[in-house]
Amino acid sequence: MAIAEPSQAAVGELVLGIDGGGSRCTAVLARRQPAGIDELGRGHDGPANAVAAGFDEAAASVAAAVDAAFAAAQLPVQTVASACLGLAGVGQEDVRLRWHAWCRERSLAAAVEITPDGLPAFGSPPLPGWGLLVISGTGSIVWGRDARGGLHRCGGRGGLIGDEGSGLAIATAGLRAAIRFHDGWGPATSLLAAAIQHTSVDRPDDLPAAVAAATISRAAISRFAPQVIAAAEAGDPEAGRIVAAAAADLGHQSLAVLTRLGLQSEAYPLRLTGGLLCNSPLLQQTLVAWLTKAGHPPAAVATVDDLALAAATAAALSSRQET
Repeated sequence: MAIAEPSQAAVGELVLGIDGGGSRCTAVLARRQPAGIDELGRGHDGPANAVAAGFDEAAASVAAAVDAAFAAAQLPVQTVASACLGLAGVGQEDVRLRWHAWCRERSLAAAVEITPDGLPAFGSPPLPGWGLLVISGTGSIVWGRDARGGLHRCGGRGGLIGDEGSGLAIATAGLRAAIRFHDGWGPATSLLAAAIQHTSVDRPDDLPAAVAAATISRAAISRFAPQVIAAAEAGDPEAGRIVAAAAADLGHQSLAVLTRLGLQSEAYPLRLTGGLLCNSPLLQQTLVAWLTKAGHPPAAVATVDDLALAAATAAALSSRQET
């Protein structure tokens, strides 16, 4: 995604950027300006992954976030000039087409781009618009883009058979370590006490039922991941092993993407994003150290912690597309 200034003809038009993942979505309403965009308002709501949460729930979350962004800007809800929706789950063609239909029904924008969540980060300065993009939030995925615009992905296959290095994976590993310690066949770890407090159970034996309850979402389980990382930072060996394993999983996926795109010998830029990765310097540092030890150090590293703003910027720069 090239970095460019919006044309003079486009200045003043309203644009929308939407970032929707497995835990929540954020919408940013902005106005095109000669040197970029001017944010007017933003709104937040719940999960927006139509595959994991169901389309109706995901669409309700996006609609509520958009309405809240207009309210924050003190503007009536209206059709904008362009919108970029970065949404989890739209790698499936039927899901992407359903989102396009939803945008038409809602008259969201005159021009709409729907892309997998995180990809708008490739347009975020100061790095060039190619290289490696590692995303770790509730789920995880690694994207690569070469200088010609070619894309390749690795991971993002869901919590049951994929999403290695994600918040869900780290949280699940931490809960597993806690119950193994309780059962007497795992290493001693402070994660048992943390898990009991996190799930509000009375006894360790109640942990499995609390985690398996139908009312517990993937996002709720994933919220234990920061506590696993905090335990690692405090010196808990088992938590440290879990974080190192997560970084290694993200590293292996990164090397697969670099190899597929022929970038393994390039001095590539690395972008890190996602709610977990952006807020965990330890996970960031461990991943970069793993890539460096593997012989593929990034030339530059940047975190992109505002994907909704990146999506709004992409909307301002986009060419006209049919909704």
